[in-house]
Amino acid sequence: MEKLAFLLPVLLTACATSSDGQGGISKTIVQPLLENECKVQLNDRQEWKLVSMVLTSAKKTEIEQKICGCVSEEATQNITAENTIGLVNPNTRTQTAAKMAAQSIGGCVKRFVNQR
Repeated sequence: MEKLAFLLPVLLTACATSSDGQGGISKTIVQPLLENECKVQLNDRQEWKLVSMVLTSAKKTEIEQKICGCVSEEATQNITAENTIGLVNPNTRTQTAAKMAAQSIGGCVKRFVNQR
């Protein structure tokens, strides 16, 4: 049983990244979770509230998609075994996705809001 407990994080990490570096579960499971969490966090950010007030609906959606795409991409590139385990567990999935999104959202907001 101890061997299984030791191997579980290793196996989950192996599943998270394929041999070509494109990510196995990250593209199908993790990125949509992170994009959804990003949208929640983005709408709570004061700078986004201010910027989005002057944007058209279409432009707001476009920038939101770019920001949240950036967040999900950066977070999946830096996924850890701990994050993978947290995302696999239904009890910790939302908390883990929130933590991962929070680590990238600031830089992505700055990158895309300044480009508008």
